[in-house]
Amino acid sequence: MNSENPLINRIGVDNINVLLAEFEKYPSTIQNCIDDMMDKTSWLDLKFETICTLNDFFKCGYYPTDISKLFTNK
Repeated sequence: MNSENPLINRIGVDNINVLLAEFEKYPSTIQNCIDDMMDKTSWLDLKFETICTLNDFFKCGYYPTDISKLFTNK
């Protein structure tokens, strides 16, 4: 895990709870998304799969940049 402030700490408890609520239905997808956010400090570094998953669950929009609003600043 990256020693800086990972994205998982900046996405917010409510959003984590949304992902965890879907874990039973989509365990691999959610686990991969969480693992990616634990390892990255910038949403720009997320895998395309993670970006798509976040856009789908949070209905952020169709562009990768739309997920930036999910994360608080450092």
